[in-house]
Amino acid sequence: TYLPACRDDIACISLPSGKAYYEAALKFHLSTDMSADEVHQTGLDEVERIRGRMHEVMKEVGFEGTLEEFMQHLKDDPQFYLDKKDDFMALYNNTCKEIDQLMPKYFKTLPKMEYVIKEMPPEMAETAPGAFYNAGSLEGRPGIFYINTLGFEKKPTYDCPALCLHEAVPGHHHQGSLGIEQTNLPAFRRYVEDRHYYEVPSRFALYGAYMEGWGLYSEFLGEEMKVYKTPYDLFGRFSAEIFRACRCVVDTGMHVKGWTRQQAVDYITNNAGLPDREIQSEVDRYITWPGQACSYKIGEIKIKELRKKAETELGDKFDLKEFHDAVLLESAVPMSILEKLVDQYINSHK
Repeated sequence: TYLPACRDDIACISLPSGKAYYEAALKFHLSTDMSADEVHQTGLDEVERIRGRMHEVMKEVGFEGTLEEFMQHLKDDPQFYLDKKDDFMALYNNTCKEIDQLMPKYFKTLPKMEYVIKEMPPEMAETAPGAFYNAGSLEGRPGIFYINTLGFEKKPTYDCPALCLHEAVPGHHHQGSLGIEQTNLPAFRRYVEDRHYYEVPSRFALYGAYMEGWGLYSEFLGEEMKVYKTPYDLFGRFSAEIFRACRCVVDTGMHVKGWTRQQAVDYITNNAGLPDREIQSEVDRYITWPGQACSYKIGEIKIKELRKKAETELGDKFDLKEFHDAVLLESAVPMSILEKLVDQYINSHK
């Protein structure tokens, strides 16, 4: 069997040429030249910034105590949890319908492809994340937003808006479907073949920083769209965001800075307040899939930087809908190419 032959060390740097391999994995997933140290520090800085936003929510709802005590309070308060699976699924369906209605105000080009929301198959649920998205096709298959209902009784309702924004619209369904529908592009640009996504960096890049960065940017955009109805919904957004920042810290921490698995678990527990089962599964993912988890936050930061650049240079001529078209209508690209696309948008609108 495999287990007796497995190595004891979890770090990439314990392998021959391990540091170079990890840097290559980062470049594959981030499509930038950021070093492991730079990614690590970015994560630390973002964790500190987002904790500040979390404290603002605590103050708004009148909670007195530490952030950790507030997270525990939310875990213990029954008002944030549902007893029936049907109610849990209805919450996600209704939230997505509400967001669907808001889309034309923020996006010029909308995909023709539809999406449906389904409960995740039980055989997948044990090791799967809270939700994920499967792309549709031009032949008529809709995109599918899968919800993991395993242990739904312990999944807070305030996590719902950010998940819907990330996985469905304007996140993965919107971005991925628009990419597929750009028939002027060659097929390899429009379709994502990720069956062997873990075989990196030995295959054609998927531009994860673009795709996952867009998903996280969509959660950020939800504030502007007023999707977060309560301070607790907003706290759910910050919990999801700080989790992505933690990934930058612990992924680099374990693979190049000598962190143990338990250190990674503790760091996420202390900052993101996720269920322990989910944290354990996530940390194992980072050990076996070096660099990928850093793509969310690094990509989101870049997209926000490019938006800020366009807003600054264009002033009153900036149009958010046009900016979103510039980002989305060439399908998934490396961050360096995305910057050129945004520069083209800026220059053509001055």
